Amino acid sequence: MDAGHVLAQVAYGADAYTWTLGLARTGREPGPRADATTVARAAVLPAERPADRPRTGLDRSAYGSRALPAPAWGRPAGRRHPACYLPLRCLREAETHHVDLAVGHGTEQ
Repeated sequence: MDAGHVLAQVAYGADAYTWTLGLARTGREPGPRADATTVARAAVLPAERPADRPRTGLDRSAYGSRALPAPAWGRPAGRRHPACYLPLRCLREAETHHVDLAVGHGTEQ
């Protein structure tokens, strides 16, 4: 996977976590989510623009995590897990994308 695709995946992944935190906070879907076509289009934007998107998305997601009230961490956040599982999912996704970049980060122990 090329760097543009990885950056787009990270950016829209962060947006998905923010969306899911909103679902846990309110119990309602907070609006539409990006589809695969949107992510693919973002992957071919000039390099400086996709590099800013992950930073902005991750900042929004971190803010959403800090703002989530304690009771909401136990609420459903998506199809399978409560919101408290989201940080682990985010970490796992970040590790996967490090491997995708093929910059020396691998799955070896």
